Amino acid sequence: MTDREIFEKVRDHLLQQGRKSVNGGERCRYRGAGGMKCAIGCLIPDTNYDPKMEGCGVTGLLSRWPNCLGFEPNPSQFNLLVELQLTHDHRDVDVWGPRLDKIAHIFNLKESS
Repeated sequence: MTDREIFEKVRDHLLQQGRKSVNGGERCRYRGAGGMKCAIGCLIPDTNYDPKMEGCGVTGLLSRWPNCLGFEPNPSQFNLLVELQLTHDHRDVDVWGPRLDKIAHIFNLKESS
């Protein structure tokens, strides 16, 4: 996947879902109740998902399950994944849109005209 493809898939997923993927204790999860998925969870194909992934940050996830996304992120993509995950986990849903716009700017992922 390209940086832009990663960003667009996560952005579209988060904005459509409109809620955080959490467990009963409000901890963020790759797969949450009712089919919810976090920013990184939406990139993990169901066939690659393992419940043992829960609780691992992006670094731990990719070191323990290096092929879980179906592609090996380059360093720029890794940084993008971290920013997207932080947005899901630590930002209120009502600021996701502006934060995602800022991430697009930071990573030079603006829409082409």
